[in-house]
Amino acid sequence: MQKLMIGFSFIVSILSLIAMIYIGSMFYKGATTDYETNKVSEENIIAYIKTWDRDILASESTSEYSDYVKSPKFDKEHDFSKELGELIQYYSGHPITYMKNDGSAECVGIESQAEFKNGIASINAKMIKVDGKWKIKKISILKKSALDLEQEF
Repeated sequence: MQKLMIGFSFIVSILSLIAMIYIGSMFYKGATTDYETNKVSEENIIAYIKTWDRDILASESTSEYSDYVKSPKFDKEHDFSKELGELIQYYSGHPITYMKNDGSAECVGIESQAEFKNGIASINAKMIKVDGKWKIKKISILKKSALDLEQEF
């Protein structure tokens, strides 16, 4: 009977170890995904707001959003962005990851801020994974006052 209990304890210990490794890998995978997604999306966002070149934005966007970026409607709605001028400081945002049931990232929202030569802006972007690469699904840029920046950071 004692050998049976020792054997049972050994099996339970092994199963517990496997479960802990699996749970730990899920946490690590989630943290890695957030970090990598944040890094990629911020590179895409910064490339656009440094130059305000909509061709750069279109190349890093989903095909649907790219069509919108190339349209005259985009110019009318985002023309003020160019008035902000040269990028001085970009304040990293925190990614909000929306996961699928299998643990993979489905969509990521990035909320960040940037200081420009002629003002401050809040930048919100939604990213989605298309063919293994993160693409911008939508980006919005809102002017803010200097007081807003001081209060939030």
